[in-house]
Amino acid sequence: MKLNTQDQKNIQTLMKTPQWQSVDKALKVYLMENFVQTSVKRESEFETIWYMATDEGGKDHLQRFMNQLESEATKV
Repeated sequence: MKLNTQDQKNIQTLMKTPQWQSVDKALKVYLMENFVQTSVKRESEFETIWYMATDEGGKDHLQRFMNQLESEATKV
């Protein structure tokens, strides 16, 4: 992720506010509701494996996005 300096500063400023904690908390709640509390078992072994792979991929992308935001903010 490559952001310009102004966007990096804006994200850095946002991360220092109490509102950022709410964004972080909302992400954790979202991950719990959408990736932890559902059964992975599907109609066939293939469908179960496919579901697990896409499920983990989605979770990984969200986490990577948040990590990259934080990383970009520290570059300023």
